[in-house]
Amino acid sequence: MRRFKTSVLFLIFMLMFINLITFKAYAEQDDGYYIKNMDVNVDVNDKREYKITETIEVYFNEDRHGIIRNIPTSTRLEDYNIKDVSVEGAPYEIEDSFDMKIKIGDEDETISGDKTYKITYTIENYNEERPEGDYIYLNVLGNQWDTNIENFTSTITYPKEANLEKLNVTDGEYGSNDSINVKYKVENNKIYINSIKNIQPYKSVTVNAMLNEGAFKNAPVKQYPYTIRNQLININITDDKKYEIQRNFQIEMNKDYTGEESLTIDLLDMIKGENFYLLDMSVDDKNVSYNEEDGTITLDNKMNEYNFKVTYTIEPRLSDDIVFKIVSPHLDGKIENLKVDLNSPFAINDATVDFSEKGANLGTDRFNLDENDKNVVFTNKNTIYVGEDVKLNLQIDESLFVRPLPISANIVKFGLPLFLLIITFLFFRFKDKNPITPVVEFYPPRYMNSAEVGYAFNESISNSQVTSLLFYWASKGYIKIIMKEKDKFTIEKLKDIDSNHKYYEKKLFNSLFKYENDRRVTGEKLKTYFGEEVSKATQSVKEEFKGSNKLRDSSSQIRGFLLSIISAIPIISCMMVAREVDHGSVGGYVMFSIFILIIHLVFYLIFYMLLKKRHGLMKKNKKIASIVIVSFIYLIMIIFPFLFTDLDALIIIVSIIVSLIGNILSSCVPRRSDYGKELLGEIVGFRNFIEVAEKDRLEALIEEDPEYFYNTLPYAQVLGVTKIWADKFRDVSMEQPSYYDTYYPLNNYMALSMFVNDLNKVESTASQYIDTSSSSSLGGFGGGGFSGGGSGGGGGSSW
Repeated sequence: MRRFKTSVLFLIFMLMFINLITFKAYAEQDDGYYIKNMDVNVDVNDKREYKITETIEVYFNEDRHGIIRNIPTSTRLEDYNIKDVSVEGAPYEIEDSFDMKIKIGDEDETISGDKTYKITYTIENYNEERPEGDYIYLNVLGNQWDTNIENFTSTITYPKEANLEKLNVTDGEYGSNDSINVKYKVENNKIYINSIKNIQPYKSVTVNAMLNEGAFKNAPVKQYPYTIRNQLININITDDKKYEIQRNFQIEMNKDYTGEESLTIDLLDMIKGENFYLLDMSVDDKNVSYNEEDGTITLDNKMNEYNFKVTYTIEPRLSDDIVFKIVSPHLDGKIENLKVDLNSPFAINDATVDFSEKGANLGTDRFNLDENDKNVVFTNKNTIYVGEDVKLNLQIDESLFVRPLPISANIVKFGLPLFLLIITFLFFRFKDKNPITPVVEFYPPRYMNSAEVGYAFNESISNSQVTSLLFYWASKGYIKIIMKEKDKFTIEKLKDIDSNHKYYEKKLFNSLFKYENDRRVTGEKLKTYFGEEVSKATQSVKEEFKGSNKLRDSSSQIRGFLLSIISAIPIISCMMVAREVDHGSVGGYVMFSIFILIIHLVFYLIFYMLLKKRHGLMKKNKKIASIVIVSFIYLIMIIFPFLFTDLDALIIIVSIIVSLIGNILSSCVPRRSDYGKELLGEIVGFRNFIEVAEKDRLEALIEEDPEYFYNTLPYAQVLGVTKIWADKFRDVSMEQPSYYDTYYPLNNYMALSMFVNDLNKVESTASQYIDTSSSSSLGGFGGGGFSGGGSGGGGGSSW
């Protein structure tokens, strides 16, 4: 199964987001100030120090405190130091950041109009290590200024005894090889540059001058702790995709290096990704210490030279791309000669090199790559410097590599059918063996009001089921419902509720009229407060079914929950096998397993809520559809962590299906208590009677109780059979209920249907709650250079 590169996609998204922010920042021009004149004077000595003086004449259109000058502290071409910074014209401070940030101005004072600043600093460069000559590569104007520069001049003075052999001046956006904004001339040992037009924001001016070799004879040479004179890397890829690696090193240590005495080379940095096994490792020189756990070798700078061979074998993930980082940017020393000889058991369809350059050879021809059918040889053409990153990418048909499954995978694979049998056996062992047997009842449980019957039937309760108490109270003679026009009603209090009613019922009844003095309340008024009281009452209804009246057997609930945990074993075992196949960390896969178990138990509760209402309001076909939909969502959520694995898809899918079946069976184990069964039997018996009642039986019941239909209607409402119940009485003569005063006579079936609809509107209105408390191309030293590629530069802004 191919995994989704989720982490890579996330990184790409973040880089795009950062790039968008950066682009926006670069696209915005600050019109609050502009630069009338900028003069940059550069004095270059034989130490390759650039002593720079910038005179900046600024005009502020708006009140500002001053300017901020940003100077980069390194480039892709070389590293350097900045020292002796000073500013004339205003107070300043240097802030710590990736670049040197000079904040010029007084935060307690604003300025406008003309202002001149003089900034001086020195850039200390190392010897650039190029044999053909010595270079001045400098951004005299950086590409980070966010405003216009009306006039720009620069003078670069190099040592008198030096000869200028090549010169290239470029300007414009970063990477430009053109010169359209400035012109230049050379007189004696000076290079003069001046603008010929207004320089737009984010445009730079760069000088790339080659002097004779030795012009910077006193420039410091950058010290490396060691130099790899020669390195030969032999890589043999096996048919089960193991990398057998042999690396021969010839390393010269720098005795003058004053840094750490022990230096480490990470051999595993060569392999892309983190999920791999280091199978073996050996070094043929006892003077070289190595750590097989983290794949590192340690060098002692007290030694003069090392000549040794390291051999080790890597087992990557089977689906990982074949990429070798043959040069790591984390090396402390430069490499003079490197050869990589790679052999594959299968045809190499394509081989490419990603060379991230840094240092003196930037932009030059860097390497040779010779490709044969099953062999690739890489050799460098010039020195590879510290910070450079070289990757060798191979395209080989992944399906050709075959690796046997670990023993644990086969145990899971062949154990799944047995486990399904065990779960099925436990289900039949624990399931309820005494199903509910409904007995036909003509009346609902006489000791319960309609809200309690609704909760006992569904094991849940809604606001609308509690508001059925309005019709229950009406049938008892406590209130009268007056419907004088369509969709509008009034409730009239006839008498106080009897003391034999439960406390929550009396409290809810009294709240019905708590804001009315004339014993009447309209539907419009009612929905501003009664819905909140109804919501409080739902919890009280639930409290009635605790202790001896609880509806569920506690021991069966525990058994169901434990069986659900047991049914998660296949998917958790599958995840542990995936860790072994993917060479992943134990901690990471334990976290995945916990995530899967939590999801599994959440869905157990969902299945339990669906299946415990086997006699509830939801129709059978809708219940089956709901279970199918929930099962599909379960499969999607559980399979998600396995998208990252190389484990056989069949094992994963079967494991998830076995756990899903076990989860559904587990949710059927919790059963009703004896009391709950007895009560549900009565309720279902009454509901069944409503669905199958015959006319003669209904007429007999009406004769016994003329308001039988109206008295049982609240119960029909909570049992979801109101329309069925009304249809049964379409041909039965009944008197109009005493508690219902309507604008139409209840003397035919149509009127009865209107009556039922009106009751639904009353119920809906009373269960509402309206809150009325508130309203609403690159070049190096020798490549001619490009705009923005040199040392220094940077830019600035106002503040």
